[in-house]
Amino acid sequence: MQIDWSIPWRQLDKQQKLQRRLWVVLNQNDKQVQGLIKELVKKDPVMFIELLCFTFDPGKSPARIPFLLYPFQRDFIEWLEEKLKKQESGLVEKSRQMGVSWLSLTWLLYHWIFNKDFVGLIGSRTEVLVDKKDKSDTLFQKLDFNLRYLPKWILPKGFNESKDRRHLILVNSNKNNTLYGESSNKNFGRGSTISVALLDEFAAWETAYDSYMSVSEATKVRIVVSTPKSHTYFKTLRFSKQIDVKTLHWKLHPERDEKWYEEQ
Repeated sequence: MQIDWSIPWRQLDKQQKLQRRLWVVLNQNDKQVQGLIKELVKKDPVMFIELLCFTFDPGKSPARIPFLLYPFQRDFIEWLEEKLKKQESGLVEKSRQMGVSWLSLTWLLYHWIFNKDFVGLIGSRTEVLVDKKDKSDTLFQKLDFNLRYLPKWILPKGFNESKDRRHLILVNSNKNNTLYGESSNKNFGRGSTISVALLDEFAAWETAYDSYMSVSEATKVRIVVSTPKSHTYFKTLRFSKQIDVKTLHWKLHPERDEKWYEEQ
């Protein structure tokens, strides 16, 4: 199988991307291939996700699915990149089951692998939602899922899961990068210097206002994500005109329709 890697990734269709995923698997022990793929994906988080990462959907068979992105999902990754580059915060109001958690976490994983001195804070309403051993739907388990299936040669040099992946923390000691987790609290992120903070399902945080104010002292890049709820600080922030808003409505999803919406 001959692959032309000079074709821009975004010009490829689904079948061409799957062919390239297969080619990487078939040639994964070739040192030249490893070097080529590293150089390509470190320049583009979308390519990293689509070429190497997986998502998980227990409603499908097989449940482990190559993470090929829909246009709105590619746009979301590019929006996250813009927030990080410009050092500004963003708010995501989303419908359910849009893949935002998987997208956000694979994006953080990309920066954890390739950046230097990168610190990501991952937060949710309770600690159990952030990380709990053998609980498959936590945020950190989504990181673990992809760490399990990523090629070993794309992981940080010297990565040792037993040492570098502990409760609520993932360390890349080779590049001084850390992803760590925390539950909502009035001192969320306080005392830290953070590259980016992800505040997941923020409308459900009881300490939302205090948490947001606290983490504001640690980073300029706060990514606030939630399905909308009335009478919450998430709603107040969304309409404050003080933060860039990204709306991910279910109609953007090619697999969602009115019947799906009525069944929710």
